[in-house]
Amino acid sequence: MKVKSPGFSIAELLIWIAVVGILMTFMLPKFGQIMQRGKETGTKSLMNTMSSALQQYSLDVGRYPTTRDGGLDVLINRPGGKEGERWRGPYLEGYDEVPADAWGGEFEYNSPPREFTKKYKRFEIISRGSDPDEEKSALHVGS
Repeated sequence: MKVKSPGFSIAELLIWIAVVGILMTFMLPKFGQIMQRGKETGTKSLMNTMSSALQQYSLDVGRYPTTRDGGLDVLINRPGGKEGERWRGPYLEGYDEVPADAWGGEFEYNSPPREFTKKYKRFEIISRGSDPDEEKSALHVGS
């Protein structure tokens, strides 16, 4: 009489590996899309926080910072001149420098707006997203 040993045969293991491989083929692209949406959502949220901080800066100082004034840096570091006297920041709590977007890129700040002039009148904040050369991947907020 032949005694069957516990465990899996080689054929059973190969079938299991093939099934897992097929499932991964379908799941990995979805996982990448979910990660991309998460990065977009996080970046958009950070951009909205910076937009609110710019509005608070404007209330305190009397105007939005221009690109020449230092752009987004004035949300963290006191500017010079009259603006510095009225500055009540930092306006982005918990940051020592202007944060990067979820892809590690720098935010582009323009005041007055240069790129979305029909949509925004005071300023625009732009993240170039996952592909800086592709305009469709850009995210933007402004006022």
